[in-house]
Amino acid sequence: LPLVLFTGVASVTRLPRRTRAAVATLAALFSSAALVQLSGGLIETHFHFFVMVFVITFYQDWVAFLLAIAFVVVEHAVVGVVAPHAVYNHSEAWANPVRWAIIHALFLSGAAAAAVVNWSLNERAQAAERAIAERLAYEAAHDPLTGNLNRREFDRQISMLLGDPRSQATEHAVCLMDLDQFKIVNDSSGHAAGDEVLRQVTGLIRSRMGVNDQLARIGGDEFAVLL
Repeated sequence: LPLVLFTGVASVTRLPRRTRAAVATLAALFSSAALVQLSGGLIETHFHFFVMVFVITFYQDWVAFLLAIAFVVVEHAVVGVVAPHAVYNHSEAWANPVRWAIIHALFLSGAAAAAVVNWSLNERAQAAERAIAERLAYEAAHDPLTGNLNRREFDRQISMLLGDPRSQATEHAVCLMDLDQFKIVNDSSGHAAGDEVLRQVTGLIRSRMGVNDQLARIGGDEFAVLL
């Protein structure tokens, strides 16, 4: 009955995710407890708790892990006192059910710690991969000097706009600009000064753009703005 009840509650999608994870954790551990008691406390069936802990790892939630450990302590201690032969199959545990409940919880904590470390390492690896992918995507679409869109990405934005039926309901304009005599800056003051001029011009153009406008550097001293 508890297994059916908790499974049903965990299936209610409108409940908060953490609540559903906690209730599903209780359902999983109740299934382990039922298996242990139905087997008459066979030691092999206790491994079912460890299997459930690794299933709980998918929730990636500390509450679920703490709840699992607390369940093992309480269930082994309470049932171990009331009906020790239903939980344990050796005399030492029958005589000291609380001590053995704590021992079981320690083993379960070790399994949970290993699962958490594995989860954390996977999270870091995935975050690093996402960061690299995002950086590569950004570099492929932007000018490294000014941070503007590059010509290829600007052309892609124009093509997308022309192919979108929704864009026909609004007006658009493309402004093309180049810096007159920009070569003089490079020749007289060096390329570092020329790069700084390009960055400052970028700032000037952006200060007059709307939030939805797109700025691109399409050549050495050429800019384009999609309004």
